[in-house]
Amino acid sequence: MNVIRLLLMQTKLPEGCDDLLAQAYGIRGWNFLNLYHLYCASYTSAGPSGQGLFLRLTPADASGDNAPRSDLATSMKRIIDDFTYVYKNSTGTDSYFINKRAVALLLARTYLDMGEYDNARMYAEAVGSPFDGSDLMTKEEYQSGFNTINSEWLWGFNFTSETTNIYASIPSFYQVATAKDKDSGYGTLGYGTQVDYDYLLKNGVDYLVGYGTVRACQIICRYI
Repeated sequence: MNVIRLLLMQTKLPEGCDDLLAQAYGIRGWNFLNLYHLYCASYTSAGPSGQGLFLRLTPADASGDNAPRSDLATSMKRIIDDFTYVYKNSTGTDSYFINKRAVALLLARTYLDMGEYDNARMYAEAVGSPFDGSDLMTKEEYQSGFNTINSEWLWGFNFTSETTNIYASIPSFYQVATAKDKDSGYGTLGYGTQVDYDYLLKNGVDYLVGYGTVRACQIICRYI
């Protein structure tokens, strides 16, 4: 998201790209908010001087300078500033992308985390829900599997075979090789099944170990 933001900020925004930049700010703010929930003490208990986030605001790689850990005041201000940019500049209405209504909810959540209840209520009301149940999903929608947008959605991911990122998860690396020996119960000519780690060590070559599991770069299994 920092790369998108930098590229768009360095040049005059082409027509129609304002919302794309707003989405980049929104995704970054959303990630920062998730990191706050995972790794920081609550703002209401630790206060503004509590340990905050490592705020990476520009593109970098593993060889770049480390970002220092900020305090909670700086972290929460960054999250609010990112979300506020979306709130002021978003023009999209598609709930499969972050938009003004969705970010109003995220602003309400952030202010609630900070104990600023008036601001939390203001942005919760800015979402536009009537709070009377009239926009709840129908019984049929409730039983349909929650995989398409309905009246209750403010923001969701369009999870399809082309947009999924489950290939980047640890379970996706369970299948690291197709066994070549005729007596093995592992592997198929198609997708295959999970390979035992000891079996891989004995029969596989050119593999990498990392992230707590075996990640395949190129696997060649030889006959026993």
